[in-house]
Amino acid sequence: MAPDYLSDLLANVNLKARVFRSGDLCRNANFDGADGCGHLHVLRRGTLSVVNRGAATLELREPYLIFYANPVKHSLIIDKRAPPDVVCASVQFSGGRANFVTATLPPMVAVPLRRFSGLSSTLEYFFEEGFHPGGGTKLILNRLAEILVIQLLRVGIEDGNIKGGVLAGLMDPKLSRAMAAIHDSPERPWDLSNLAALCNLSRSRFAALFRQRVGVTAGVYMTGWRMYAAQEKLRVGKPVKLIAQEVGYGSQPAFTRAFVSKFGMSPREWVRHHDQ
Repeated sequence: MAPDYLSDLLANVNLKARVFRSGDLCRNANFDGADGCGHLHVLRRGTLSVVNRGAATLELREPYLIFYANPVKHSLIIDKRAPPDVVCASVQFSGGRANFVTATLPPMVAVPLRRFSGLSSTLEYFFEEGFHPGGGTKLILNRLAEILVIQLLRVGIEDGNIKGGVLAGLMDPKLSRAMAAIHDSPERPWDLSNLAALCNLSRSRFAALFRQRVGVTAGVYMTGWRMYAAQEKLRVGKPVKLIAQEVGYGSQPAFTRAFVSKFGMSPREWVRHHDQ
């Protein structure tokens, strides 16, 4: 079986969805981004205008899936004479905007539902639960919304809507092994030589391809991933000295210096700040 790098990555960033609206959308809906969440909107039937600040209005006249990975101010505008059927969910990843999925995604990803031919039964189930709720509906809808986000990311990469960042790198057969190795073993002393060797590329070719596809150098990406992994370990109360070893630093002072350089505060200060 081929490695499933997308699943491994999303498991690390802890995707969570919460459906909060399903049924006829009888009035315009405005989202100001103040809740700190991304959003998923699934148009089942009817027409809908999606208005994004600073961007062209998107006119939807067929079933569609719209995904905002980060908090974005936007509005759903309806024709009151024929209210559309819509399911809406908030979407969060651990780390918020600092995680390695949402930080590199476009502000909005829009894909018609006809692109999800392999998910027809899932979509039918999603709409059945959304429009005819029963026992356990909230939990079922939340899990199905998460499945739709994952499928949307896959389709976005295949269609070329997601052209850079970690997802594009993971789906590149020439880079995926190196990126997965960084994710799985941040404690190892990775450098251009051993990462390039994993991909059967020369150092220069690997460095150029990595920057082109991911948008940053391999060294910058590796440091960023280590810091993200450290944050997740800090959230669950691991000791700083142990975290330093687990994310590839030879000593606690070296790790602390890198953390301060990245976030402007020490690991312990960061924990106190996020516990408030």
